[in-house]
Amino acid sequence: MNENASDASFLDIATNTLAIVMIVTMFALLTARPETSVPRDPRFAEESRLALRAQPQLVERPFLDYYLVFDGRIVRWEQERYVDALIAGGLRDTVELPGGKLRVSAAMEPRDPDSFSATFVPDLPVLARAATPLAPDTVEAVSAKIVGRMKTHGLAPNFVVFPSGMDAFEPLYRRLREEPIWLRWFLWPDDAPLKIERRVAHFARFEFDF
Repeated sequence: MNENASDASFLDIATNTLAIVMIVTMFALLTARPETSVPRDPRFAEESRLALRAQPQLVERPFLDYYLVFDGRIVRWEQERYVDALIAGGLRDTVELPGGKLRVSAAMEPRDPDSFSATFVPDLPVLARAATPLAPDTVEAVSAKIVGRMKTHGLAPNFVVFPSGMDAFEPLYRRLREEPIWLRWFLWPDDAPLKIERRVAHFARFEFDF
């Protein structure tokens, strides 16, 4: 009984002593803290000369290359021209240039401002003027140009093949399959606009819609 009382008394004394030591230490630290001259230094009032403001990215640059194959010819759709026209025009919804019309919808998903839905209506007669004929003697040069562009710009080639270009596309496809590149092609009906989408699902679930 006396031993228990002695132990309790000792614990009380030890606890009180520790509390006193902690309080004294805290006051000692607060009192001994040296004054700093930083708030009084006029150099800290100067405005920084570094331009660190982030520039908002309003338009996402293309990450795929589109080639239209029709009437035995092939031509690259110059998406960058339409993107530049969108920026120059204040990001208006529709841009029409020689070769086609592009209409861009607003962001489809609030959590991803880079998502968009675009519809391109190609003007094939105009595009045909800049198109390259696909023939046995041109397949090698066309293939080398496509592969070189992918290695330089990192844009994967996507081929929109119209029914009138299917026969001419076949030898080009076989030649490109010999290269260590990623490519994709799909048959597209005549007089149908090309729809392009960028959504979270393309990167989260590896799904693609055309």
